[in-house]
Amino acid sequence: MGDGVTEGHPIVWLWTVLTVTVVALNTADLISLTILAVCLVVTGLLAGGPRRASLTAALGLALASSLWWVLATLALPSGGGQVIARLPQYSPGPGVIFGGNLTLEGVMTGLRHALCAVVVLLVLGVAGQVVSSRGWLSLARAVLGPAAPVIAPLCCLGEACSERMAAERADRRRGVPRNGFGTRLGSFLRAVSALARWGGDRARPGWLLNWRSNDFLQLLAPVALTIVLVLDLLIRDSAGQVITWGLVGSALLLPVGVMRRA
Repeated sequence: MGDGVTEGHPIVWLWTVLTVTVVALNTADLISLTILAVCLVVTGLLAGGPRRASLTAALGLALASSLWWVLATLALPSGGGQVIARLPQYSPGPGVIFGGNLTLEGVMTGLRHALCAVVVLLVLGVAGQVVSSRGWLSLARAVLGPAAPVIAPLCCLGEACSERMAAERADRRRGVPRNGFGTRLGSFLRAVSALARWGGDRARPGWLLNWRSNDFLQLLAPVALTIVLVLDLLIRDSAGQVITWGLVGSALLLPVGVMRRA
C-alpha cells in the first residue's frame, strides 16, 4: 500500500454498505442521518488514496439527489399538519396539480428522503474508494462463482471514476479541450468494462483470507450498527433515545476505522 492510503476489506465494507443502507431506510431522525452523512464524508477525506474520486462522484450525485428532493417537495407538496407556506398552484391537466400548501410534515418527509439518498450514495462512494476493484471482484467470485461477471462492472465503478478523473486532469494539463457529457460517459463506461475484464483475471477468492489489523478496526462500525439495528427490533417502543445515541456512536466509528494506514 502507498503512503497515506487506507485499504479496506471487501467483506467489511459490504457489511458496512448493507447496515448503513438499512439504517438510512428505516431511520426517521434527521439529526442521526445528518451525523451519519457527515461521518461518511469525513471517512472518505481521511481515507484518501488513489480512488478518492469515487467519493467526489458520490458527493456530486448526493448534491443532485438533494436538489431533486427539494424540487419535488416544493412542486408536489404532501402531508398534513401545520401549513408553513402557500405556493402558487399550476394544473397542466385534470388530476395533476403542482404547488399548493407546503406543510411542516411534507418538508420533514422531503428532508428525510433527501438525507436517506445522500447517506446511501455516500456509503457507496466511500466503499468504492477504500476497496479496490480487485477486492470487490474477488468477493463477487467467491460468492457468485461463474456468475460473477454479471456484477463485475458494479465492482469497478469506484476505480473507474478515479481513472477517468485522472485522465481528464492530464488532458487539461496538456491543453486538450474538455469533452462533452456523452463522450465522457462513453469513456467512463469503457473504463468500467476494461477494469472488469482484466481485474476479473487477477481476482482470486483466496485473497479474501488476507486480513490486516486495520480491517478489524474498520469492522467496529458495521458491528456496532448491526447491534443497534437488533436493539431497534427488540426495544423499539421503549428506548428511542438509546437507538439514537447508538446510531450516533456507530457513525463516529466510521472515520476512526480509517485513521490507521494499511
